[in-house]
Amino acid sequence: MQAGLLQQLIPAQAGGKGNGMVEMALVHAVDPSVSLTTFATLLGLLPMLLGGSPEQLQAFLPPCLAQSEAPLAWFCFSEPGGSANFDVAAPAEGVRTTARLDGEEWLINGTKRWVSSGSGWDGTGADLLTVVCRTAPYPGLTHLAATAVSA
Repeated sequence: MQAGLLQQLIPAQAGGKGNGMVEMALVHAVDPSVSLTTFATLLGLLPMLLGGSPEQLQAFLPPCLAQSEAPLAWFCFSEPGGSANFDVAAPAEGVRTTARLDGEEWLINGTKRWVSSGSGWDGTGADLLTVVCRTAPYPGLTHLAATAVSA
């Protein structure tokens, strides 16, 4: 990450270079773990890049654009017994993790089975978690949220 690989993958309109696929293929040929971790970090950033507020982008994106740091972002999606069918109502196995706004903070309640990027570079985890949650109850799902949480 300190070599600027993540910056290559971040879209230009967000301050990145948006052209790193060839470089990532070369890196993958040498060390697949580096390219997979970089892609997993991009996956964790993607919901924020696509729908984040200007304040969120300003708070969380600069470390990812700096070549002096190696931040990690995790994408927290799948759940025990769950699948990618996020909009399936109970008792099926869609997204069951919930989030509700309590003042200015989101309270998240649920369990995730798979999280991208493993335990991080040094086992301490990620700098940013993007957690896929329901913000509306069953039935008639009306909204899913990907909430960025600073680790």
